[in-house]
Amino acid sequence: MQQRLLGWNETVYHLGIDLGGTKIAAGVLKDGDGLLSYVEQFTEAFSSRRKILANIEKTSKMAVAEAGLNLSDLSFAGLAVPACPEENGEVLPECPNLPKFGRVRIKPILMKRLGCKVALENDANCFVLGEWLLGVARGKLNVVGVTLGTGVGVGVLLNGQLYRGSHWQAGQVWEQP
Repeated sequence: MQQRLLGWNETVYHLGIDLGGTKIAAGVLKDGDGLLSYVEQFTEAFSSRRKILANIEKTSKMAVAEAGLNLSDLSFAGLAVPACPEENGEVLPECPNLPKFGRVRIKPILMKRLGCKVALENDANCFVLGEWLLGVARGKLNVVGVTLGTGVGVGVLLNGQLYRGSHWQAGQVWEQP
């Protein structure tokens, strides 16, 4: 009984969300078992902030339901975004891929809507971490990954650690404001 109260031996479920200029993808992972579900929906990138946030929530709920779970079963959600998060990962800045979305403190919004901890990260960084943990870069100390989607992104891993730089913009290839 005490183990259950402390959360030991509990199954842990995570939600991964990829917010892109074309689509929102979401998948649920179970520790030790991998991917349980995966869904995609159109972002509707030229819609209002309210509509895009609703689409993120809808896609997330669809992935959770497809996995046979409820939002309350989630331990954590990670959001990959097509920009460099600001304010220590709290804020999604204005982004060319989402022209009407604007700058928004998205982390607390999603924490409230999903009912779990949320982390925000640049999508190219997520890509390079995924390849380092499970893909072709497994076991490498230094990795550079380039993504080509609606835009171009670069993720950098140095000495086995994600490298963001002082303004979370390391590896970015566009001109900074």
